[in-house]
Formats: sequence, C-alpha cells, structure tokens
Amino acid sequence: WDLPSFGQLDVGRAAALGQQDSELLLSYLTVPYMRIPLVMSFFSSDDRIHSLQSPALRHVLDACLFEPGTHLPAKHSNLEPVDVPTSAPHLLGTSHHLLLNEICKSPKVMAESMLKLLSQAAELDTGTIKSSTASIILYILRLAARLDNYMTLVIDLVEGTHATIDKEAVFRGVHAEEEIVSELKKWRGELRKHVHG
Repeated sequence: WDLPSFGQLDVGRAAALGQQDSELLLSYLTVPYMRIPLVMSFFSSDDRIHSLQSPALRHVLDACLFEPGTHLPAKHSNLEPVDVPTSAPHLLGTSHHLLLNEICKSPKVMAESMLKLLSQAAELDTGTIKSSTASIILYILRLAARLDNYMTLVIDLVEGTHATIDKEAVFRGVHAEEEIVSELKKWRGELRKHVHG
C-alpha cells in the first residue's frame, strides 16, 4: 500500500516525495490548527524545496495557507472547548482566516520558514528562465508576495493605518501584541530584502 508521491520531478523523473516524507506531510494535514507552521517548516527543511516543482504540492501548500478554515461565529467567540476530543467542534474555528490567526498569534515558524524558502530559492537560481528550478523560484516569490500582503494587512489593522479602513473599526480576532507587530515588521523587512534584493 503506497502513499501518494505527488507527481514526479523534472530531474531524473524522481517522485516529488518519498514514502516517509509523504506520510509526514499527510499527518501534518490532519491537524488543522497546527497545519500552517508544520507544513511551512516541512517544505523549508531537508532540501524539500525541490519537491515544490510538483504542481500538486504547490496546491497543497497554497490550500494549507490560504483556505480560510472553519469560521467561528461572533456568538461563540467567548466560548472555549472544555473537553478533548471536543464535543463542540464548531468552537475550533477563527474569526477570519487561519493564516490571519497564525500571523496574529504565533507567526514565528511561518515567517522564518518563508525566509528559509526564499534563501533556498535564491540558491537555485541558475540565471536562466529555462532552468528546471525556475518554476520553484517563481512560485516561492509569489508565495512571499502573498504572505507580505497578509502581514501588512495585520500590521495596518492593528496600528490603525490601513488606507481604506476606518481607524476606529474593530476587527474581531485581528489583534496582535506590540511585540508580535514588531517582529512582523522585522520579518516583513527581511522578506522584502530577499525579494527586492
């Protein structure tokens, strides 16, 4: 019984993921609230950046980061699960989006993994768009730009500096401590250095 390999790589027609890595990734996908840091650290370690040549794995990473997840209605925002496994799965959601929640509450692993991926992508650059690694580099750059947008949104909302949203508006669930906002600005600056040179 074989686990999915998520396609083949251009070089050597090797499987995008071996059985052990496939099992690890699939197990990470079963943990909704921990999925983002686990999957980001998975792809940024052990030279797995090459596996992102597979469109299927790029779709998995995009879905992990950008699908909103379970919505937590305002009427349940002050309630907490009291048992494990929970008898109230409707409480295991976020006000807006899992990625926004991750950025507001614990962005370190996600941000540091993105910076590692950017460094690894820069090392893959052979100077030609016809390289087998060009699709990986372009994907990582798009991913970095999207994460930059999310981090900037959180920073602007928390500081009340968003250009189109009233400074007095309150967004339930979009709150970050000053220390996290400071770290977000640092990581965003490093991310932009990688992207813009």
